[in-house]
Amino acid sequence: MRFTSNLREQMRKSKTSTIKSSLTDNHRRVLIKKATKLFKEKLFGVNANKVNIQVIDSRLVRDFPSNANGWAIVIEPEYYQIALCHKYRHTDREVVSTLAHEFGHIQQYMSGDLIVEEGKGITWRGALFPQESFRNSIVAQWHMRPWEIHADSVRDFLLDTYSDQLL
Repeated sequence: MRFTSNLREQMRKSKTSTIKSSLTDNHRRVLIKKATKLFKEKLFGVNANKVNIQVIDSRLVRDFPSNANGWAIVIEPEYYQIALCHKYRHTDREVVSTLAHEFGHIQQYMSGDLIVEEGKGITWRGALFPQESFRNSIVAQWHMRPWEIHADSVRDFLLDTYSDQLL
């Protein structure tokens, strides 16, 4: 994904662990906060408190990709940001599912499996997928990208584990 330097600077300046949203109702905010806590504890265990994750409403970010439900990026080591797309009225299950998928990407960033190099491409488990490969190949299809398939498996694991507590 491409981000403007202005956007990265905006994200660096807003280092908080709170849910930021001008649109999310209180129920949704509480749901996201609870899911974030449970997902952090499950995926990062004793290191959960060392991982800072900010979840924001996508409408607060101008550069949100129009075809995505969410994104996760590295701001700096141990500081990550998840943006959730709320341009459509999503159910609680869809919001928690998107959040869980994005947690999969954070886990990938932390393990070094996923490295996004602006202008160069994406490295997944040591294999470089150049930016050009996203236009005319199988990798152009979101659901065929290996890091997305893996993030979906993390999502499924988290939803299987916590659906009864969250939904």
